[in-house]
Amino acid sequence: MDSPYYENSETFARFFIKNDMKYLMLILYDHASNDWRDVISGKIRVSAAIFTGAFVPSQRWMQSVIPNSTLFVYSKAEQGDHFLAFKNPLKFTKDLQQFLGR
Repeated sequence: MDSPYYENSETFARFFIKNDMKYLMLILYDHASNDWRDVISGKIRVSAAIFTGAFVPSQRWMQSVIPNSTLFVYSKAEQGDHFLAFKNPLKFTKDLQQFLGR
């Protein structure tokens, strides 16, 4: 909760979205236990915007195998973590608009 934007979005989500932990755990397990490299390197054939903070090596690889992709790296000061779109929505929106406008 180190960003007022993130605090606002989390409060909104807690109020309106009712999650079932059983299904959330199944989805997380499925996502984390799969090797997505074949999908990323062989099936994405459209321009892609890749947003990241700390996990730069894997995202740099993604940019190298996805044609016409653009990598946006956010520093810690720019809230560059897993929730960067929620924590820094103004920069995220600006960068996404730039990508979509090209």
